[in-house]
Amino acid sequence: MTTETTTTNKHWWVNTLKGILFIIIGCIALYHPGEALYTIGLYIGYFMLVSGIFYLFALFSKKNNDRSKSWYLIEGLLDVILGILIVTSPVLTVTVLPYFIGFWIVFLGISQLSFSFGLDKGFSGIKTWFIVLGIISLFFGFMIINSPLISGIQLTVLLGIFFLAYGIVQTFASFKLKNTSL
Repeated sequence: MTTETTTTNKHWWVNTLKGILFIIIGCIALYHPGEALYTIGLYIGYFMLVSGIFYLFALFSKKNNDRSKSWYLIEGLLDVILGILIVTSPVLTVTVLPYFIGFWIVFLGISQLSFSFGLDKGFSGIKTWFIVLGIISLFFGFMIINSPLISGIQLTVLLGIFFLAYGIVQTFASFKLKNTSL
């Protein structure tokens, strides 16, 4: 087993926390679909900020120089920067949020697919879950990018469904990762 896989297995909990955050935000989005797009933007902005901090924490807690470090850095920085932009710019949030969200979700999909293809053969069951996660992300991301003018309620429901699906699969895959022997 490679050093990258060993390190990834050791930091399974980062993916668990991310999955739980996605589930929480998904429930909030589905429970309050009538809220303004700005409020949903704040939820997402804070979520991205926390998610980015988790990824950066995992990056700096890694002791070796493996390939997944670059993805942790890119996703962590992107999440923190976009999170700060969304939280601090309400006009920008309402105007451009659907595009930000769409491209962010597409990036999550690409990141998950890339991560899955870097896993060793011993992780074949987990690899499948991360591929599913990547495909779900790409599907929802492109749906939002291609229809950015959908109403706030429709966007909220769509995001709630995506966040729940992503969170469930992410959490499940992280526990499979934890239980995979080294």
